[in-house]
Amino acid sequence: MAAEEVCSGGTAAFVTEPEFAQLFRKLLQKEGILDRHYRVQKLPDGTVALPVLGQGLKEQQLQELKERIPPGKTCVLSWIQNPILSKAAKVQSPVQKLHDELQRFISTSGLHPSNS
Repeated sequence: MAAEEVCSGGTAAFVTEPEFAQLFRKLLQKEGILDRHYRVQKLPDGTVALPVLGQGLKEQQLQELKERIPPGKTCVLSWIQNPILSKAAKVQSPVQKLHDELQRFISTSGLHPSNS
């Protein structure tokens, strides 16, 4: 298994039970507040964290989401430390790849770019 790329820092996330994750993912996506830069993550306690755009989820929206699940089930806005980047967020354009390779080549070869 390849190592997953973790982003330092964190992001806001909507945390719920696994059986409601797909329903809420679709709702958050429809509202345009699902943060697609990060993967949905299963947390150690068995709940699922759906990353949301920092200021996208309003208190009213959170309350509406909470009304969709049975009482006593997890439905909270939380913070994920070190979220895992989505596959799409890790993809580099060909130009960026070339730039990175050139930078790596220059730094390992001892060459110094001229400023002329």
